[in-house]
Amino acid sequence: MSSDASKRARQQPRGMPGNSGQFHPKQKPDVPDASTGRVRSPKIRRRLIDDRTAFNAFVESTHRTTGLEPEQIIHDYWLIRALSGIAEALPDNGIFRAGLTDKDKKKGRSEETQPVKGIWAFGGGTSLSSAWKISPRWSEDIDAAIFQTTDSSKASFNTIRRRVTEMVADVVGGKGKTSGSPTIAHTQFTVSEVLDFKVDHVLETLPPEQLVSLGSVTGLIARYSDDPDGLCEEFPELGGFELPVIEPAYIAVNKLDALHRRAATERWAGLGGRFRDMYDLYQISQLQPHADRCRENVSQWWHQMNRGGGPAVDRPDEGYGTSPIFDSGSYAHKMLRNAYNNGIEGIAIGRAPSFEEAFTAAQTLDLP
Repeated sequence: MSSDASKRARQQPRGMPGNSGQFHPKQKPDVPDASTGRVRSPKIRRRLIDDRTAFNAFVESTHRTTGLEPEQIIHDYWLIRALSGIAEALPDNGIFRAGLTDKDKKKGRSEETQPVKGIWAFGGGTSLSSAWKISPRWSEDIDAAIFQTTDSSKASFNTIRRRVTEMVADVVGGKGKTSGSPTIAHTQFTVSEVLDFKVDHVLETLPPEQLVSLGSVTGLIARYSDDPDGLCEEFPELGGFELPVIEPAYIAVNKLDALHRRAATERWAGLGGRFRDMYDLYQISQLQPHADRCRENVSQWWHQMNRGGGPAVDRPDEGYGTSPIFDSGSYAHKMLRNAYNNGIEGIAIGRAPSFEEAFTAAQTLDLP
């Protein structure tokens, strides 16, 4: 492993309760929200985008450093700003509890003793880039999971998802449009005529204690500036805030499964767009702790995770590495290769691995 890869591997988010890392709850001032009565931190008053000259200068500087287009950098700014809105209002460690009834209050019960209805965590490729900082690329949407608990009800997923999307709406303006099912939901936010993004939520049933850590999120503008910490301190919507984040190994299993299901069922729609998954899998494979954790747990995780819509497809007996997606003669493989070769230079920061490098490395994450 290269020295850069070793350095990235050491940038591990801190542990959640039950993980090996030391856990420190986030401290938030008790400021009740005027509309809901919920306790939440103060609104960010001054934002970089309020000074268009300074904002454009930072966008141009990030463009020169990363090679990404200015439109992509502005898109990333709004993604990170949306995540900052979640960080502002999210309960500590993403733990949503049942509300206190009048009867509970009369009995002197506190919120800390109420049943846990679900645990929210940030995931997907955007988390690999902005929180784990192991996959240097541009991302276009936000993925998140709501982990079910023994006290969750059928309504818990939608209740938590709705509260989180309200947090996003508070900082990007307007209301999101949601579609989906009882276990998968997509909320579309439109910032302008040329800029929109989705916040996707899935319901997960695996215990989150070993899958979620606290990580510091930083956007492209701050990360590639001369003074990331100072810039985040002055403009918190650029990053430096903490969120619960899903472990890269679990994200890798999810991506392997998504690629395999499309290849095995010949669901070509959307397969080309998943060339990003191959890039992410390559980056995860280069970091020994994450790669080993994926290999050790894939056989346990694959049938318990939320595997999205469409036909159910089992993991191959010999591992995802034997999927048709990794068969160089298959149509799925050729389709993904073409999409990767045509698209990777437009989203990767720095040198991108060739498709052959990427798929060979990704294949090793689940072979006998």
